[in-house]
Amino acid sequence: MSLGTISSDLGYKRDEAGFAKGLQYELLTVLARLLFKIDGEVRDMRRALQEHLAACPIDRSVKLDGSFVTDTEKWWRFSAIMLHTLGGPLSMVVIENALTSSLFLTQGSESGAYAQSPAYDALFKLTEEIRLYNHAATAKNLSIIDRFSRKKIGRVKREVSLPTQDVLILYGLAHRWINIVSLALALIRHLEDKPFIMPELMPHSPIQGMDEEAALAHVTVAEARAALGL
Repeated sequence: MSLGTISSDLGYKRDEAGFAKGLQYELLTVLARLLFKIDGEVRDMRRALQEHLAACPIDRSVKLDGSFVTDTEKWWRFSAIMLHTLGGPLSMVVIENALTSSLFLTQGSESGAYAQSPAYDALFKLTEEIRLYNHAATAKNLSIIDRFSRKKIGRVKREVSLPTQDVLILYGLAHRWINIVSLALALIRHLEDKPFIMPELMPHSPIQGMDEEAALAHVTVAEARAALGL
């Protein structure tokens, strides 16, 4: 994407075009951190994560202070992917600063007032997802991978009982991983002068059905504006 493309096609001023290039580069560095290279081939792991989460779900019947039972083969495949999150926090300096820029604001033709575009909403969501990811991706939270590794529990295929609380942290981290890749890709494509399309995202909670219940009491920004007369 050339500077001229950003400036002319998306209507950015020259200083904003430079900022947009910086944003695109940081989004790409985030993506690179969450991609795998296997036998020289770069792979997106979202589908593998989604397939595991669908095959081994945690629902509200599972006791949070109890054990989550799965089989060792599925656990080892999943934990091998999640080990990748030990690479340190994801960078979000430019991503956060972009929220205070006018990159993804739209101006009304009559009022001249600026409004948040769907791309801005996605950028805000991305900052939330990265904060949660960075908070959860710690050696302490990922220690379950070592405690239940092949070396520690043997290589025999069998059922294994895992601490539910620890698995929930990994599942939540997997949700953040999927959402970060999806949002970053959508924003990069938009910066390449393509129409913005909000991707389908994983729920906030790794417990099935929990988000639906929480949504009943959740106040949206639009609802807050309406209620407060803003």
